[in-house]
Amino acid sequence: MFVVIYHLMGSAWLDFSQDYQPALPIQDLNLFLLDSLILAVMVLIIRMPIRQRGLMDLGVR
Repeated sequence: MFVVIYHLMGSAWLDFSQDYQPALPIQDLNLFLLDSLILAVMVLIIRMPIRQRGLMDLGVR
């Protein structure tokens, strides 16, 4: 499930940046760093206990 969500986010980001030119290594590095950051944040959120995610504040039981 986590991999599917991450894959959908990556596909949506690539669709959003269709004018992205992979020939430029700086943009390649930026995209790689962005993907790594998103992946790290999602892993931290998933590993966090539910009561610390703020879901209880939103009324999600």
